[in-house]
Amino acid sequence: MTLQDAMALQPVWVGIWLNILLVGAFVAPLLLLLWKSSRKAGNVILLSSVIAVFCVQYMFDVIGDVELLGLPHLVF
Repeated sequence: MTLQDAMALQPVWVGIWLNILLVGAFVAPLLLLLWKSSRKAGNVILLSSVIAVFCVQYMFDVIGDVELLGLPHLVF
């Protein structure tokens, strides 16, 4: 089972929440790249979001579907 399969098995509200998080983690920081004064913050947020995604995928591959998958989001 892949991470995407495990997420698809979750209740509907979890899928909605994951989509909201997707907007907050990737779409909103893209708006920060529009203004020169906020480009650094936008780049840092996007980089940390990408690192968190890779860490969650790696953790899922190693230990499976556990509640600890939220840990990289807090660390980065």
